[in-house]
Amino acid sequence: MALETISLELVSRGYLHVLRLQAVVHTLFYTAIAAVGDFAAWYIWDWPHGVIAGPVLLIGLWSILIAADRKWHRIGFAYTGRELHVGQGWLERIHSIVPIARIQHIDISRSLFERWFGVATLVVHTAGSAMTLPGLPHDEAEAIRDDIRPRLTAEPW
Repeated sequence: MALETISLELVSRGYLHVLRLQAVVHTLFYTAIAAVGDFAAWYIWDWPHGVIAGPVLLIGLWSILIAADRKWHRIGFAYTGRELHVGQGWLERIHSIVPIARIQHIDISRSLFERWFGVATLVVHTAGSAMTLPGLPHDEAEAIRDDIRPRLTAEPW
């Protein structure tokens, strides 16, 4: 029995924009908190401005410009009709394979940012766990769901 090699394809480029926008929101939030800390440190201990907020802002800019792109490049998927493959991660690379016969139900979720960029997250539930596949084009997520839906039964395998 030979093992078949499955090549994973990247998720939609719209998901990169979602990741960047999420990073912008997080950066603004944490920089605002750091600015309050900066003001308190200046007022109480006479520290220079930006000692706290500066590094937080630099980390936020790194997450917007570099980390989001790296995360997007490390998420891949393949749907073979019999299995759903999802690969993600950098230090710990995880390649999950879910046989279609084991799926109990499927969800499609879309956050506000995902709706703006036309992508969705496919959530596949099995008896033991749930696997998420973010960044699919909404039409493709619906097509995968609609292809799997007739195969879902209440009967055991």
